[in-house]
Amino acid sequence: TVSAHLAAILVSAAVALPVAITGWSLPDRWFDPAVLARLRHPSGLVSVALPVLCGLWAGATVPDHALPGMLILGWTLIALSIVDARTFLLPDGLTLPLIVVGVLHSAWIGTPPGGDARDYLVEAAWSLAAAAAGFLFMAVIARTFRQVRGMEGLGLGDAKLLAAAGAWLGLLALPSVVLIAAVVALSATLLLHLLLRRGQPLGTTPVPFGPYLAGAIWIVALYGPLSLT
Repeated sequence: TVSAHLAAILVSAAVALPVAITGWSLPDRWFDPAVLARLRHPSGLVSVALPVLCGLWAGATVPDHALPGMLILGWTLIALSIVDARTFLLPDGLTLPLIVVGVLHSAWIGTPPGGDARDYLVEAAWSLAAAAAGFLFMAVIARTFRQVRGMEGLGLGDAKLLAAAGAWLGLLALPSVVLIAAVVALSATLLLHLLLRRGQPLGTTPVPFGPYLAGAIWIVALYGPLSLT
């Protein structure tokens, strides 16, 4: 509805600065006064604008009953993306609560009206199972990459973020999240290499995967998994 859409925009505008500050302050602390000066630069202004865009996008796409949860998901993904782009870290202080809230959100959304406590527990169990599957899949990929290449590629922070994707979106959504994130990350890396790093060997420059994973989670949360039909 119009009122829910307007509320999503207003609340997102209210939290835009705290979300940006969190993204620029972590993982060292939750609030670093020095980041206020950085928010005046173009990258900082983009950081403040992203939560407002999140509210606009979710308000125009998500049903009213699911809107609060999607906003929380979007704001957290934005903060995580900023942190990872800066530091190549995805702090537990954001990823672990995101998993917990995702389980609760899935139990609430997935349980039909009139359901009892058992129905909520079943939905929560499925959400936890999807989170575990997401974590194990990404952890195995990270370990395999480390053994084959002899260097760190993906970290456990990425595994915890994919666990959050499972908690919020369910098991069947995970292949779409991984595929979208991998394709976009590979395309962006190749483009940047051609434009800026042509003289360097391909694959030697570290690339934060968290922002691509976060973007894929957001797309699948709004529009659902990829379909072959």
